[in-house]
Amino acid sequence: MKLIVVPTAANPLKDGPAASFADRAAMLVAMLNETEVAVVSQVEADQEGPAYTVDTIERLKPLFADEIPVLLVGADAWQSLPDWRQPRRLLEMVDIAVFSRDGELPAGPESVLKMIDPNVRICYDANYPSGCWIARFVEPNAARDHVRIQFLNADIPHISSTMLRSQLAHGHVPPGDVPPTVRQVIEERGLYGF
Repeated sequence: MKLIVVPTAANPLKDGPAASFADRAAMLVAMLNETEVAVVSQVEADQEGPAYTVDTIERLKPLFADEIPVLLVGADAWQSLPDWRQPRRLLEMVDIAVFSRDGELPAGPESVLKMIDPNVRICYDANYPSGCWIARFVEPNAARDHVRIQFLNADIPHISSTMLRSQLAHGHVPPGDVPPTVRQVIEERGLYGF
């Protein structure tokens, strides 16, 4: 199984100027070109208007065959899941892995899932590798009636893309925050005021 990294065409939940899709895809390719476990998808390259995760997953379905894809999201994005387009439909298509930059993860998925479907039933499955929560939909709308949610403690630097763009715009990037291959793309393309 490969990690598919999808740069978004236009995130409907974020404001402000952003690098073009081609620029963001180039930075991802530069960062991931030395790994064999991840690929950059161009599925949203021709997307006009906002790009919604539920639609992107639908477009990627042929790649998954009979597997259930796992959507990796940060804890901040997890908390905003009820605001996403068709979150219930999304949960019927994917399992979710939630990670945190600061090591603080939600105690469980109840508060988020209850906002999406107040009748959802939630239990913890300690038999699953690393443990996971299973949410079952009482009135399933699709063939799949549950979603697995796993909270991951990851050693991820506490720096957001917003903070990084701001630092770049002011000509300051602490060493190690941007891989050299990505910094080269930023400099060559004159991104973020660099």
